[in-house]
Amino acid sequence: MKETEIWAINIEGNLQICTLPRIDQMSTYVLLEQEDWFEDEIDFVRKFITEEMFVLDIGANHGVYALSIARLLSTGHVFAFEPTSSPAKKLISSISLNGLADRVTLIQAGLSAETKRARIGVSLNSELNSLYSSSSEFEDIQLLALDEFIYLNQVNRTIDFVKLDAEGEEINVLKGGKRFFTEQSPLVMFELKHGNQINHQLIQAFKEFGYQIYRLLPDVNLLVEYQDSFSDGYQLNLFACKSDRATYLKGRGFLVDTQTVEDLLSSNLRITLDCESQLQELPFSAQISSDWFQDRFKIRKEYLASMSACLNSYKKEFSPAERYAMIIFALHTIEKLIKEQGGDLFACLLLRLHLLHISGRRSIAVQQAIALLKVSEGGARPQWPFLPPLSTDFFRVVRSNPSSWLTCCIQEFINGRSHFSSYFKPINFIPSPELLSNLNKSLKTDRVAVLGNIRMNQAIHLKKNHDLFNPEISWNAEIWDKLCFR
Repeated sequence: MKETEIWAINIEGNLQICTLPRIDQMSTYVLLEQEDWFEDEIDFVRKFITEEMFVLDIGANHGVYALSIARLLSTGHVFAFEPTSSPAKKLISSISLNGLADRVTLIQAGLSAETKRARIGVSLNSELNSLYSSSSEFEDIQLLALDEFIYLNQVNRTIDFVKLDAEGEEINVLKGGKRFFTEQSPLVMFELKHGNQINHQLIQAFKEFGYQIYRLLPDVNLLVEYQDSFSDGYQLNLFACKSDRATYLKGRGFLVDTQTVEDLLSSNLRITLDCESQLQELPFSAQISSDWFQDRFKIRKEYLASMSACLNSYKKEFSPAERYAMIIFALHTIEKLIKEQGGDLFACLLLRLHLLHISGRRSIAVQQAIALLKVSEGGARPQWPFLPPLSTDFFRVVRSNPSSWLTCCIQEFINGRSHFSSYFKPINFIPSPELLSNLNKSLKTDRVAVLGNIRMNQAIHLKKNHDLFNPEISWNAEIWDKLCFR
């Protein structure tokens, strides 16, 4: 393969991200594999941003967040801070390539408690560049205090959103932006952990500025209050905002009022058994559900109520509190039914898996999926109406028998949710032969297989007419062609 200076990788949101032309670099690998970034939060951010917002991206790296946000703006603007030269150069290229120079300003500097020069540890994976790195390679960079930057550059605009990813320097960013974080009221997304440890100090620092802390429920895109007792090893980011921004988010259907949820669960939550009509609207169901409700009287009402509540949790016509209360109700109801062994256990466990996922309980959801896969591979099939693991599965084409389709959904859930990317799996990871031969598999599974074979220096057995090389189907067909045939 002949390398060029950069690869321009097409990702979600009609964007091209410029990266190094090598798959041992994390950003290149992840963006090729997923055609997006691996964090659930990026989908939420795209839905939250409106065209007039002003944004700070502190630790922009290759600019996936900064560019995704800028694409949605008209009168708004992104100030993207990236101190190290390699990703900054790629970001400059991406800004130009996407025609976003009027909506993104790159500041090639980091933020800290004060303005000064510093040395930062750098590596191939610029996502991990840090002032606290043990890397053998270093780069001299400029650090700025946020308050000073805003004053000197006359940024006299309300900042609506801050993405804070400063690899351990976050507390100092807050110190250098004391006036900003006191006087302004943005929604802030920040890393939960510093290394492998939960950053309790940073959480406390935000609280001292008057911010409440929230976590994201994936797929349904709701922010719920973060409790210190909540624990999930896959939780990467949290959100912080003050009461006025919280009120704004509630009004837009994004943030849950905890007290209202408690009131609803205690007396006022109304659940209608309307899952039959809702399922008929979902493409997957229309393909495989012709006989689901022929013997409706055999399906436990508790199950129908749980599924109805789950499906209603996606609907914006309900308030955020109602939607979250429905998730809690549905999960409690289905777990009680499972404990009683009341009915179609396979269908119940599938619904529990979906609910665990949208509750943000990723670790338990993966365990549930692994257990279900063993049952599914044995040829079992749910007899009651069911939901697949992910909301994206609602729209998947059923290319073979429903049992094979469902097995594929579960396998891909495990492969996609047990790690943030196959980049972090053992170098010899390849999707199973059963999944690779499944007619229902997604193109992402083929992408993972190709990347795995390249990492192991193994031959790639794909024909030239494979969908991966079809630009009408595959966003990065040209790059895959280079990887596989040149």
